[in-house]
Parts: sequence; C-alpha cells; structure tokens
Amino acid sequence: MKNIYILAFAALLFCPKANAQNIANSGFENWSNTTLYEDPSGYSMTTNAWIYSGLGQGNVTKVSGYHGSYGAKLTTYATQNDTMFAGLIIGSPGNGGIAGGLPFTGTPDSISAYVKYSIQPNDTAFFVVMFKQNGIPLGMVVKTFTGTQTNYARFSIPTNLFTTPDSIVAIISSSRLDSPRMPGSTMTIDSITMIGSNQQLPNPDFETWTPISLEEPDDWFTVNFFSMQPGPYSATKSTSSYAGTYALRLETVQTTFGDTMGFITNGYLGNNGPEGGMAVNANPMTVSGYYKYFPVGPDTALAGITTYRNGEKVDSVIINLNASSNYLPFSMTLGENSYPYVDTANIAFASSNIREEDNYIGLGSVLYIDALTITYFPTGVEENMLAEAKVYPNPFRDYAEIIFNNINRTCNLTLYDVTGKIIMNKGNISSGKVRISKEDLSPGIYFFRIVDDKGNPIAQGRLVKE
Repeated sequence: MKNIYILAFAALLFCPKANAQNIANSGFENWSNTTLYEDPSGYSMTTNAWIYSGLGQGNVTKVSGYHGSYGAKLTTYATQNDTMFAGLIIGSPGNGGIAGGLPFTGTPDSISAYVKYSIQPNDTAFFVVMFKQNGIPLGMVVKTFTGTQTNYARFSIPTNLFTTPDSIVAIISSSRLDSPRMPGSTMTIDSITMIGSNQQLPNPDFETWTPISLEEPDDWFTVNFFSMQPGPYSATKSTSSYAGTYALRLETVQTTFGDTMGFITNGYLGNNGPEGGMAVNANPMTVSGYYKYFPVGPDTALAGITTYRNGEKVDSVIINLNASSNYLPFSMTLGENSYPYVDTANIAFASSNIREEDNYIGLGSVLYIDALTITYFPTGVEENMLAEAKVYPNPFRDYAEIIFNNINRTCNLTLYDVTGKIIMNKGNISSGKVRISKEDLSPGIYFFRIVDDKGNPIAQGRLVKE
C-alpha cells in the first residue's frame, strides 16, 4: 500500500514532461535523531526551547568558563515577531511571577558569581534569586548589568536572609524582561556560589550540559520542540501502522507557550500557518492516505494541501477527519489545472480542529497517518498552448456538452478520474462538441484531454458529475 500511485500508462503517453514527484517519506518509515541544542543541567528551563521555533537555534550556549571547562552565555536575539532575551530559570514562570522552584534549605549570607557582558544601550541584564517558605517570599537578591565587561569579573551581593527557606526560584537574563529589549545583548556567567550555605545550586559551575534531542520523521516539520519542556512530544513513531513498519502518531499536547497543538507539515510553520513544501513541476490532483483518529470530546482532526506558484497561493483544500478506531482512507482533491504549473505543494495535518472560530481543541486527541500518495493532472509538452474547453452544464446531472475549437480535424477525447485512470475514450469526433451522458459516469470529478488524429493536443478541462 505504500507504493505511490502515478498516472495511468496511457496518460503518461500524452505527458512526457510530467516527471511527477512522490511525497518524501510518505509512509513515515524513516526517522532520525536530531540534537537541537544543549541545556545546562539543574535549571527548570531555559529560553532555548522558546527561541528555537523562530531561529532554529538556542540562545543559551556552552562557552569557555572562568573555572573548569564551561560557562553559560546568554544572547538576546531578534525573531520575526519579537526580541527574545536569553534566560536561565529555576521555577515556573507565569503571569504572577515565578512559581514553584527548587527545594532549598540553605541560609547563605551572600551570593557570588563570575560574569562578563556586553549590554546594548537602553537594555539591562538581570541576576535575580528569591528565597521562599510555604510559597511566601522571604527575601530577594537582584543584580543588574549595563555597559560592557570584557573579562570575567566576580560580583557578590548580600542576601539579608534571616529565616530558613524551603525553596528557591531564580532567573538570569541577558536583557530586560519587559520592553525594550535590544538584540545583541550578551551575558556570560560561571561559578555561582551560595556563600556561607550548606547547600548550593545544582550545576553551579555549568560543567554539565544535557543534549536536547528529538526523533523526527525525515522530510517533515513537526512542532515537537514546542512541547520539549512540558512534554510529551506531539509527533512520534508508531508501530500501529496501516502498511509497512511505522505510521505517524500525532497528539495534541501542551506546549512551552501554554497553548495546545498537534501539527505536522512537509514545509515549515510560518506566521500564517504552514508554508513551503515539496517542489513539484506539475499541478497536484489528489493527496490520499489512511488515518485513524481518537478525539477528546467533539474534536476533529484536519488534513490539508496548499499549492503555490512563486510563493503565491494558488489552490487549497482542507478536510475534516472524524473519529475512527480503524484505518480509513481519505482523499483531498484540488481543482487547479492551468498553465503555468504550480511549483510547491504543502501537505499538513493537525490532530485537533484549529481552523474554526468555534473550534474545540481536545488536549490528548490522537491522529494516526500512513501510506500517503499523490497524483497529478495530466500535462503535456504543449500544455501552455492548450485552450480550456467549455463544459455546460458543469456540474451536470443528465448530460454535459464539451465545446472546443475544432477546425476541420478528427479528434479524440480521453476522460480520466482523479487517480489518473482512463475512464472513457471517444474517437472520430469531427465537430467541436462532445456529449457526455449520465449513464457514462458515476458521481465525481473528471478531467479530459482532447487531441487530434495525429496526437496533437487541442484542449483540456474538468467536469463534475453530481
């Protein structure tokens, strides 16, 4: 079932230039481990996961330290939509500040560290530590940085802590937490020490770093990196396949940004949804495959294909995939069959309904996708010279007449279904009109091509039987 369908042999005889592309990794058989970045161990989170979605890299990186081998460098970067500070965080940031934290019962009299920095004008870097007991703040240490310090230098600030805490939260940032934040601000930190305490922060010298790796389907873009902090991942490999060894398992999960998402595309995720995709040199006709779906509540999954020419959207189809505990076939059919051809086809799936204003997105909805295929409209060497034949009525119930320009030629008409299979041949057409009767076709979409008795293309078009 994983073989890609192509146009019927007879259609290919008419279409020497089609060279239609297959969908890469269409059965989700090929997966690769990818290391996205490294996080320093011991911290609840860093901003690496947040900025990776916009830049494809982290902004907290491992560099040479003051003591030992490593320190942590924090860099503020501009993304498409924002300027993102780099941060090391202990606790869970939210609208009310940083909640939770790390169990901590030490009573340091001061905190010291080694830093170097280059803070852009109108920006400020921060080192903030708060001690808490039963969730109530006991005291807070704040150190700010502006200007430039090119070499590591030690700072020390008192804690003024008089009661034993039970937890600690912290944030170390390369820029202001509110606007304005300036791209290019950097701060490098090493050797954080709780002076006079019997307990230290974990990994205070930044010697231990954890690679953040994902197993991703080859040739597909997922949003797994959005859910790296809370987990679980959205797109995973499943042995519950329709054909072959593996299928795609797509789950609607909580993301680092607090929303819910389950999404995959063969392009990338842009500001307005999926963009890019696979290169094509013919107009896609259908994308088909198999799915099963386990929604939470009244959720529905989505499948979509969008075609582009020179970056401009040409055609698009989105369908709902409803609940099914067994694999069912699905198909998306496009209608654009004009010259010049499209050059890109974006295929995307979502495990929840993300397109309706009154949508219901069920956290935990799971979609399985497997055995994708793509077919293309018949094309020809002289396709750019073909005229569109007129069809009336279209759609039709009883009969349709195909009208084209015919000057003293005997013509032949070939009718195809959406998979490229030849449904009908009509020959010895001497006028510029052909009638198709309801008895000839089942309900559906069909495409036709008219050539003269020497095989020269004359016209093409589409008709719909209701």
